[in-house]
Amino acid sequence: MKGYKRITNKDREEIAVYYGCGETQEATAEKLGVSQSAISRELKRGADRGSYNPLIISGWWRIRKMQWVQQKTAANVSSSPGLPFV
Repeated sequence: MKGYKRITNKDREEIAVYYGCGETQEATAEKLGVSQSAISRELKRGADRGSYNPLIISGWWRIRKMQWVQQKTAANVSSSPGLPFV
C-alpha cells in the first residue's frame, strides 16, 4: 500500500495537463505517485462545465482553511475564562 501523499497545487496543474491530453486516471496516478481514487476525487472536486479546473480546488481549500481557523478561534474565545468581574 502506498503512503499518504497530499495533492499539491503543482500536482493539480499536472492533473489538468494529463486530463486535457486524455491520460487515464490510472496513468496520472502512477506519474504523481498517488492512488487512482485520489485522482478521481480530485477530478470530481474540480469539475467545471465538463472539464477540470485546478483553480476551483485551490480556492475551495483556502475557504475551508479560513472556516477551520474561524471555528478554532471561536472555540478558544468561548472556552477562555475571560476577565473576572470586580
